[in-house]
Amino acid sequence: MAMEVHGGGAGNLQVLGAMGIPGELYERGLLHPFVDYETSEPWTRSRLDAMDEEGYVHLPQSPGLGQDIDFDYIRDHAVKATP
Repeated sequence: MAMEVHGGGAGNLQVLGAMGIPGELYERGLLHPFVDYETSEPWTRSRLDAMDEEGYVHLPQSPGLGQDIDFDYIRDHAVKATP
């Protein structure tokens, strides 16, 4: 069965690539004129779903979900919970 997965992110991008009939459309998110969709999240080193010059998003080839997580950023910004 062909289907389209709505919503962006690592999980949805991998689901599209894992389907028997791969999806043709990937939704990067709700576009807004004041949001820069080409920058990566602060806790990642690169954009997971970068668009090429023809407007295509390619599946990451690195392990796991393909995210290049900056664990130093996460450690430096961790918040300790108080009881």
